[in-house]
Amino acid sequence: MFLLIFGLPAERVMGGTRLLLLFLLGGAVANLAAVLAIEAPDRIIIGASGAVSALIGAYLALLPGARLGVVLPLGLFLQFVRVPAFLLIGLWALLQVGFAYAGPAFGAVAWPAHIAGFLFGVVFALLTKAAIARRLRRQRGY
Repeated sequence: MFLLIFGLPAERVMGGTRLLLLFLLGGAVANLAAVLAIEAPDRIIIGASGAVSALIGAYLALLPGARLGVVLPLGLFLQFVRVPAFLLIGLWALLQVGFAYAGPAFGAVAWPAHIAGFLFGVVFALLTKAAIARRLRRQRGY
C-alpha cells in the first residue's frame, strides 16, 4: 500500500529510471544497514521495506507541501480529511525509530532498514533535485 501511495507520485516527479535507481539502491543500503545494526550473523535480512522507506523519504523531500487523505473513525462515522504529508510521514518515522529500540517483534523486523532507507531517500532526492527540475522543465517544454 505504501508503495502505491508514495511510489506513483514520486515516479511522476522523478521519472521511471531515477525511481528504479532509488528503489534498488535504497533497498541495498537499507538492508546493509539492518545487517550492521542487528549484529546477529544467524539472521537473514530480506525484504523490500527499506526500499519502500526510501521512496517515502524521497516523496517527503520532493513534495514537502503535499497533503494525504486519511479516514478518521469518529464513533460510528468515518470522516475523510486531508493532512499534511510531513505530519503523517514524520509520525511514521518516529514510530520506526521507537520500534527499532523497543518495538514489536524486536529482532524479527528489520526496523533499522526502514530508518536507513528513509534517510537514503531524503538524501537521494535532495542530491538529484536539480536534475529532476531540469527533467520537468524539458517535459513541459520550457
